[in-house]
Amino acid sequence: MPGAQQVIRILRLAKKLQSPAGPFTTKQLAEYFGVSKATMQRDIDKASGIFNISQEDGPRRTAFYRIDGAIEEMDALRLTRSEVITLHAALSSAQAVSTVGSLEELAATRAKIALLLKDQEEELAKDLAGSFASQQRGYIAAGDRPELTRELIHSISTRVVCRMSYSPINADTPSMVDIRPLRLVWHRQAMYVAASPIGSDEIHTYAVHRINVLEPLDETFTEDLQGRVDKKLDSAFGIFGSETLVDVKIRFDAFIAKTVMERTYHPTEVKTLQDDGGVLYEIQSGSQWEILSWVLSFGPWAELIEPATWRKAIAERVRSMQVLYDE
Repeated sequence: MPGAQQVIRILRLAKKLQSPAGPFTTKQLAEYFGVSKATMQRDIDKASGIFNISQEDGPRRTAFYRIDGAIEEMDALRLTRSEVITLHAALSSAQAVSTVGSLEELAATRAKIALLLKDQEEELAKDLAGSFASQQRGYIAAGDRPELTRELIHSISTRVVCRMSYSPINADTPSMVDIRPLRLVWHRQAMYVAASPIGSDEIHTYAVHRINVLEPLDETFTEDLQGRVDKKLDSAFGIFGSETLVDVKIRFDAFIAKTVMERTYHPTEVKTLQDDGGVLYEIQSGSQWEILSWVLSFGPWAELIEPATWRKAIAERVRSMQVLYDE
């Protein structure tokens, strides 16, 4: 049975042999794929049992190989131009924050994707590699921890209870907690796991990079909590917040109105242009901490109107900040 690398080469070989630049000799193909002639000949022999490869005799009994016509099965694997751009953007972004797999695995993924591309898409991918920039700022340097992520994925899919050593951001020492892992969430260039602690029906969000140790236990859970996860994530302005929703109203100044109008900050938001050129922003959410920080990021061009308790909290923050800058 051929190994994974040989299977990839055979598919790429079949694609190459369809090229109008053919036919090709074993030597030419070996140089193209960067393997020995003996390896290339084995690939040709294996591919001949799968695809209809034509062999032509050239000078000095040199064999030339080609495939006449299209291979319908290969057409089904080809990607569109937009799919190529999407994959390139995703892989470029993942390089700086690789928590699922190593950079070597990402490179291997690129190689596998390349064999699926049409000839013109290969050129597009090369152009993108030289012109597409993924600007990484504020990401979590979690290191290469693919085993932890895979363990979480396995535990989620098999509904296994896990014992976790976790370092909260506001605590000096780690805490031990048994959780029912429910969903992995990628947010602002960091990975989180939505989970329910044993003995509670609440849904908590844990940063994966703060997990010190994860130990799957010999215990499964049967509670269907996915609906609760959906509700929490759908209502969250980002990834944190209460499942109890409140009506939030924010007034944005005309100076910043265009920026607010052209972006979607939450799928359920409602934005209304005002007579003075400003924007009234409305949403139902329980993400007080995230929304207050977001409003403050706009400086004097955003005013939180409702709820009153949140407005009071933001006023207290502003007064605290003023103390820092008073001369």
